[in-house]
Amino acid sequence: MIQTLELFGGVGSPRAAFRNIGVPVKAIDYVEIDEKAVRSYNSMFKKDLEYKTQSVVGYNLKPDILIHGSPCQDFSIAGHQKGADKGTETRSSLMWETLHIIQQMGVWKPKIVIWENVK
Repeated sequence: MIQTLELFGGVGSPRAAFRNIGVPVKAIDYVEIDEKAVRSYNSMFKKDLEYKTQSVVGYNLKPDILIHGSPCQDFSIAGHQKGADKGTETRSSLMWETLHIIQQMGVWKPKIVIWENVK
């Protein structure tokens, strides 16, 4: 079974994709601050652990795959394409936080990182 850690997990689309193609997957944790997204996620995966809005401060997890879907608004026309340059503090620049989290994982860095986002 593949163990995933979902940062900026949204409604859980990547996890649903694994499930839909028959890949056995267990989310060892899911991190999301948007209440509506968490409710949707819990509805989709209601037979599993129910998640709450949370952050990753103090985590000590060892995932096979880290799934990251930082906010996409600043890449899109709707977000005025502000971008995600390091230090800009746009919503989309949170992708740099994922890199920081991976660096802090030491020898337990995931073998695969999936960045789910918009075109």
